[in-house]
Amino acid sequence: MFKEVCNTLGINRTELAEKLGLSKTTVDSWSDNSRISKTAQVALGLMLENHKLRSIIKNFQDGFTLLNSYNLEDNIMNNTSSKDHNDLINRINHIFNELKLNEITCARVMGENNFAKINQILNFKIYPDFDFLEKFASTFKIDHHWLLTGKGSSFANDLIKSNFNSQFINEAEEFDKIYIITCKDNLQHTKIVVKQNNEFDLYQTDFCIGSNFIMEAMERSDLCDLYEFYQKFKHNISCLDFNEDDYRKLLSRNYYPKNILNYGKISYMLFDLLDLREDNKEKYGEFFGECINIIKSTLKDRENRRIERNSID
Repeated sequence: MFKEVCNTLGINRTELAEKLGLSKTTVDSWSDNSRISKTAQVALGLMLENHKLRSIIKNFQDGFTLLNSYNLEDNIMNNTSSKDHNDLINRINHIFNELKLNEITCARVMGENNFAKINQILNFKIYPDFDFLEKFASTFKIDHHWLLTGKGSSFANDLIKSNFNSQFINEAEEFDKIYIITCKDNLQHTKIVVKQNNEFDLYQTDFCIGSNFIMEAMERSDLCDLYEFYQKFKHNISCLDFNEDDYRKLLSRNYYPKNILNYGKISYMLFDLLDLREDNKEKYGEFFGECINIIKSTLKDRENRRIERNSID
């Protein structure tokens, strides 16, 4: 629970300890639930609940601010719509197109009794109230702030809580499916996309595989982390490549990832690289052999450091 609190609030263990009035040593000792006092568990639960309530209140405030900025009476009387109103309906229509919805299917999924209301909203005959917008965003897993304001990304989700590769490799156990994706020209970063319950998220780390990158210490370490990640989860991983347009759409998170992932082609280059298939060096280019050498040398360095630590202990 304390890890969830730190990830949700964006704080570290020292800051959490200060908020609870405890020492960091006490927080560090919470390796399992039996080590956490009931009082601390209740406090952590309240912190999570408080954060959730603050987010809900902010969504309401943003919604009311936006709705109050419209002159609805003039719009209806003149049978016209403001630019903001038009943009809002365009965003709703964008979701309809991405999720292949119509008024009937949308009403059924949302639990609306009358699909005619949705038809009237889409045709500017009535203005969508805040309850409808809140329910629409929640039902179809759409970013609330994007729906109300157009800022951000429509399909931005927060499935991934980790900020570092070492954390992510533990968290990845929870995901239904993992994709390692790249662009066909091998000039863009390789990325990781995860799926859980038909929601998708994009891992923040950019992995360098291609002839367009300078491989410094960080890039070399990340590449080796990707190799170890693949080895652990290869049974649940698809390696895909995309044309540049689909690659950029996927990274923008403004399009439903499932639709784009269906267009992906198997990336034999990624599979061969992460399986260290040295016999294919000539097939993919000079960068391929360089990446394999980087992975092998980094693995060796890590093993040597591990042996040294064990000998010291």
